[in-house]
Amino acid sequence: MPSQRRIEALRNLAERPGTSHEGALAREKLKRLNIKPDAKVEHHSAFIDLHRWPLVWQCECGKIVKIGEKCDQHVRHEGMRMQTAVRFKKGDRVFYNGWAYKMNCPATVVGMPKPDTNNWGWIRLKFDHLKQARNVPIFWKGGCNLSHQPLSDEEAERFHS
Repeated sequence: MPSQRRIEALRNLAERPGTSHEGALAREKLKRLNIKPDAKVEHHSAFIDLHRWPLVWQCECGKIVKIGEKCDQHVRHEGMRMQTAVRFKKGDRVFYNGWAYKMNCPATVVGMPKPDTNNWGWIRLKFDHLKQARNVPIFWKGGCNLSHQPLSDEEAERFHS
């Protein structure tokens, strides 16, 4: 079944064709679909189509979750958020080794994500070389991007590869 948008386009073309051939072709396609060219469109049909499929969101861990539900790794995420809050307090000097920044980039912890959001893997840092604070990911495939001491070149390199 074609979408409402396509049906509406065919109806418009049948009513006001560019050429007589276009109008005839549009009326023929509407006839094959058993749709009257002059039938009124129900305005709530788009709303019904929207709610036919369950709405979902993607957790930062990569899992697809229905809206209104929590990720099945929720307890683990909360543990990681608490561990990060204990380890990196507001005002701490840290060194960030994320892929978009230079190795051992100095920064200050400005804040943590709110508990009710899905940002369990992020932290807000004020980098020395930037004017404004940025939200950056804490964890990467190599481990934790943050440290209180500068990492050796070999350790820092694994976050940039």
